[in-house]
Amino acid sequence: MDKVSMRKHMEEIRIELSRIEKQREALQEILQGYESWFQLPGEQQLEMNVKASRSKGTMSFPKGLKEVLRQAGGAPLMDTEIWERMKKIGIRSNAKNPVNFVSLHANRVPEIEKAATRTYRWVGAEETE
Repeated sequence: MDKVSMRKHMEEIRIELSRIEKQREALQEILQGYESWFQLPGEQQLEMNVKASRSKGTMSFPKGLKEVLRQAGGAPLMDTEIWERMKKIGIRSNAKNPVNFVSLHANRVPEIEKAATRTYRWVGAEETE
């Protein structure tokens, strides 16, 4: 294979990988939507525009993000894994795409370091607020 055809093939691979990544993200959003329907509190109807009020004593989204990363002990976690763990500790979001909301908040917190693309780790003190 000569350099020209190899470069052409490399570009074709990059294009295909980009297409697959977009498809993966779309499927992941669909899956998260289905999962959120099954995790609604009480007997709430499955309507996307219904906002559940936060119960007294539950954690806010930013505090839940910090708690999940603290519990990981400095290990890097992808935003999708962070959101899954946040849901397990009772964090809810009305955001259209809560995974992107994780990244938005993570980039604003000085104790959270971006380890890689869409991947974050706790670098702050271990004490809870």
